Amino acid sequence: MSGCITSARARGRWSWRMAAMLLAAWAALPAAAQAQTASVRGTVADVQGLPLPGVTVVLRSEAGQFVAWTQTDRDGTFVFANPEGGAYVVEATLLGFVPSETPVNARSNAPIAITLDVGTFAQEVTVVALMPEVATEMVVLASEIERRVTQDLAQSLRSHAGVTALRRGAINLDPSIRGLYAEQIGVFVDGTRTFAAGPARMDSGLSHVSPHTLQSLRVVRGPYALTWGAGTLSAIQAETFKPAFGSGQFRLGGRVGANYGSNGAAGDGFAGLWGSGDRLRFAFQHNSRTGSDYTDGNGDLVQGDYESFDTRWGIGARLGTRTLLEYSGGFQRQNDLDYPGRILDATFFETQSHALDVTHQAAGGVLTELAGQVYFNLKDHLMNNDAKPTARPNPHRTPPFPIRVDLPTSADTVGGRVHAALESGAFRYKLGMDAYRLQQSATQTVSDRSTGQIHHNMHPVWPEADLTNLGGYAQVLFEQGRSTIGGTVRVDREQAQIGQVTSFFAHNAIPAYDLHEAHGHFHCVTAVCMGHTGHGTDAGHMTDPHAGHGAATPMGGQGATTDHGATHDGSASHGQGTTMLVSGERFAQTNTNISAAANASLRVTDTWLVTLGVGRAVRNPSALERYADRFPAVKFQTAAEFVGNPGLRPERSLEFNVGTTFRVAAASVGLDVFHRHIDDYITVAPDPNLEKRLPLSPDTLYRYVQADAARFAGFDLTASSAAGPWIDLRGGWSYVRAEDLLFSEPLFGVPPFEQQYAIEFHDPARQAWFEVQVTNTAPQERVAARRLERATPGWTTIDLAAGVRVGEGLTFRAGVQNLTDEYYVNHLNSLNPFSGLRIAEVGRSAYVGLEYGF
Repeated sequence: MSGCITSARARGRWSWRMAAMLLAAWAALPAAAQAQTASVRGTVADVQGLPLPGVTVVLRSEAGQFVAWTQTDRDGTFVFANPEGGAYVVEATLLGFVPSETPVNARSNAPIAITLDVGTFAQEVTVVALMPEVATEMVVLASEIERRVTQDLAQSLRSHAGVTALRRGAINLDPSIRGLYAEQIGVFVDGTRTFAAGPARMDSGLSHVSPHTLQSLRVVRGPYALTWGAGTLSAIQAETFKPAFGSGQFRLGGRVGANYGSNGAAGDGFAGLWGSGDRLRFAFQHNSRTGSDYTDGNGDLVQGDYESFDTRWGIGARLGTRTLLEYSGGFQRQNDLDYPGRILDATFFETQSHALDVTHQAAGGVLTELAGQVYFNLKDHLMNNDAKPTARPNPHRTPPFPIRVDLPTSADTVGGRVHAALESGAFRYKLGMDAYRLQQSATQTVSDRSTGQIHHNMHPVWPEADLTNLGGYAQVLFEQGRSTIGGTVRVDREQAQIGQVTSFFAHNAIPAYDLHEAHGHFHCVTAVCMGHTGHGTDAGHMTDPHAGHGAATPMGGQGATTDHGATHDGSASHGQGTTMLVSGERFAQTNTNISAAANASLRVTDTWLVTLGVGRAVRNPSALERYADRFPAVKFQTAAEFVGNPGLRPERSLEFNVGTTFRVAAASVGLDVFHRHIDDYITVAPDPNLEKRLPLSPDTLYRYVQADAARFAGFDLTASSAAGPWIDLRGGWSYVRAEDLLFSEPLFGVPPFEQQYAIEFHDPARQAWFEVQVTNTAPQERVAARRLERATPGWTTIDLAAGVRVGEGLTFRAGVQNLTDEYYVNHLNSLNPFSGLRIAEVGRSAYVGLEYGF
């Protein structure tokens, strides 16, 4: 026994000695490497000699094998420390410039100077879980936007992990990020804040940007875009194309093309002309998109008519060598849009946007940049029920006569921003302010289509809501080697006001009775719920709200509504539909919010990156959540009537992120894990004490309420690899799990587990390609049953895409979406209020495209 102990001790001493020897040898490696130091370093600039930050620089062997990669700093410099001595090739790429390859010998240690020339039109999509200023961005070329006849910008996000989009019609999809959507996601276009045009959420902030004018789309998954604007639990920034400045002779470029999709006759024509010199640049682009009804995988017809005409323009001038003045504008008109997921369709959307930017790069010292912007986005929108069942007479319905609904809306945003950037040693600072004023107005008129008699005249849906936000922020970034640590603090002051409201809203907006949390509904305390047996509620137990019009529990709500006091035949008891209005001054609200975030991007080795983040963002309630007067909610899949709550507090999100990226040779793997906790989460609960406005509406009315908290957790995993010079592989996996702690059930509107796989075959020069993509989504059975959410089955689709470039600028594209003609629905898609079924996705569709660029 003692011999065994002695032997074990001896082995222990030997192990410790060996560990000490290995440690000493490892410690000596840097000294040995220093004795034969080799490095590759240099600068990247444009043709005018101005440094280019953010350039992706890749170091490859002469045989083309990946060695390392980095990005240029603010001065356009880069360094690859301690590569093995020998010959390499340095590749430098930046959107809008021609890629460069420069041979170099690491033994020489001589710095190299790379100059990038102005390139042609290109696009990118970036998805990160860090503040934009800290992130080493994982840029994915947005070739899928051009390869597939993608008629909608938000729809193109579905191919990226952690991001999806819900459908209410053929276009104008609504983006969702890890279980967040609508106003929880801040949307920006060229730095300007933009909101949906109407209360029915027939569009999103991205809807009025053509996919063909996009230069970059940056998605921040988490509360880290605090320098972009207020209330961003997550954020999306769309940047439209601007040509890079050149040198010497003024150069022109452009492109023209067309695409066609067989299912739904999806037509898409686009053209652009741009030019740049050393002092001036301009761009002018137009896109026309049309579509009609499409068939789903079962062969059923889905309403999908639309027309969209988009024009964007911009002109920029350099005033001296360090000051840039830029004006950009846009106009979009969309006509006759079908929305099978809504009780109404859209007659039109009309959007105008204008922005003026000025940026000054300081010559030296602590101050490095001053920048400012002023802008306005004006949106008009009109809804109708002309093609809906409510527009036809029905003797088995109450009211039996055909109804006409007109609902004009407007959402106008005026704002500005200014910031100063400073630098001192390894520290960079950014101090800024931004402000916007959002004015939203919507009125609803209901009349008898056959006689013209008005039953409800200009009922206020958005009662002249006026939301003003002023915010300021301070950010500090510290760079050490190739790692960056940053923190941002933001303070916002918001004021919400409304004009006149109905007497019903004035009396019922803030209830004098409590929510029965155990049963998920408000206590029954009024004669409305105690005396009515046809209200569909019995101490809060609800009937099925998805039955169609004319059924035992008819639907309605979003448009065909009457006010309190309507008789059973649908006529107004107060005569000619005059709505009693009172001042909403007492519902004004002022909030002061503090948000903060910290991130670290730590490069452990040349191939291994670790990211850490924690952030707190605060979102103020929207106008609809505060002031809805028996109008359907945005994200809940029922056309029931909802009542706003002016006393809602801001949502407060606290999120933690841990991520890692590993690159070796031509392979890359990225993982991000998150946990989010939202206090005062805004949700809804049925209230049997409220009386509906229209006999056609579901009997159960809902109030906006606040949960104690909502809890989210999940991950996004991506992987890509080049399997030789001819084949690329990629995959993505996303999962979100969320709980509503108020009702002790799953949170409403959470996407299921999804996985994507793709293989692309291409020639080494990528002049021809063929791609197969498989998407699989699991069933979503974790649903908010008390909020009437329904489970959805899983599905699998296969998409094919191919293309070839001929000569200098000609490109042919073709493909098939949903090759197997699978019938499937996205879990977040809206329900058809007349059939109660979710809006199905497009069945098999072949497409072709042609583009010429010069």
